[in-house]
Amino acid sequence: MRVTGNKRINTYRLSIRVSTDGFSLYIYKEGDSKPFEKQQVPVSPGDYPHIALERALTRERLMELQYDEVEMIVDAPTTRIPLEEFQREETEAIFYLTYPRLKQASVKVCYEILPYLEVVELFAVDSLLLNMVMQLFPEVQLHSWQGRILESTAKSEQKDISICRRMHVCRNSSGIFIYVLKKKGLHFACTYEVDNPTDALYFVLFTWKKLDFNAHEDLCVLHDYDELADELGKYLKNLKTCE
Repeated sequence: MRVTGNKRINTYRLSIRVSTDGFSLYIYKEGDSKPFEKQQVPVSPGDYPHIALERALTRERLMELQYDEVEMIVDAPTTRIPLEEFQREETEAIFYLTYPRLKQASVKVCYEILPYLEVVELFAVDSLLLNMVMQLFPEVQLHSWQGRILESTAKSEQKDISICRRMHVCRNSSGIFIYVLKKKGLHFACTYEVDNPTDALYFVLFTWKKLDFNAHEDLCVLHDYDELADELGKYLKNLKTCE
């Protein structure tokens, strides 16, 4: 067994990141916050994604390690509902109201509770991909990439006494993810499909205006998106960049 579930000296944590253009594998030593090994797994034209990932996961180097934890973080279509309104048996019905065309796709609809925001995130995982990973790691933990970002930001902003409003901008595999938190909750979250900086700039400013942010007082936070900073600086006074 490669997933031990027990704490021992030489154990590791494996993080599988899934995006539309391939995969990334991160291996962490127990207790470390930074990976000591990282591998990009591209998907070649004509190749099946689950086959490409299986080849990477079953190489000798990964097979010989013992993992206390394996997680799969998926950058995929998502939607959210308030925690108080969530009914597990309605997960698929609610998700397909937002993404009706995915009814014809081979996907598994999953959910994850985001306790800091008191919402439930619904997201889709490719069924072939999920089945393959679960055969190798039956105890794999599934997460949405957007949910991880939202929850992490909510935790950090709870400790920040600043009262300025903030709009967060992240790059993801299909474009940009823009979100705004409120005290003990989520105010706005949306992914825009863009493939160039000009369109990204447009949607950031469009959302800023739509949500009635103040260009001189409120803050725009760019997560790993430094190339937008110079152009946004022409319109917004307060910018912050972070990884």
